[in-house]
Amino acid sequence: MTDHQLLFAMSDLLDKKLKSELQPIRNDIRELHQDMELLQTEVKGLCQDVGNLQEDMKELQTEVKDVRQDVGNLQLDMKEL
Repeated sequence: MTDHQLLFAMSDLLDKKLKSELQPIRNDIRELHQDMELLQTEVKGLCQDVGNLQEDMKELQTEVKDVRQDVGNLQLDMKEL
């Protein structure tokens, strides 16, 4: 076996060893990537929910103002009676 063949064989063995060592890391990265995509989807949903809640709060605030005005008007009417 020539030096070149020996070096090539050693290089091939090292490549195979490195690939086998890196595979669990690749799997972990793939799993983390999937988890991140799921989290991003959930965060988008939460953002939409928060937006809906903010709109609901604005509506409630408007309704509370209206009720306060109505109560104030009723109090004035009661005083007049």
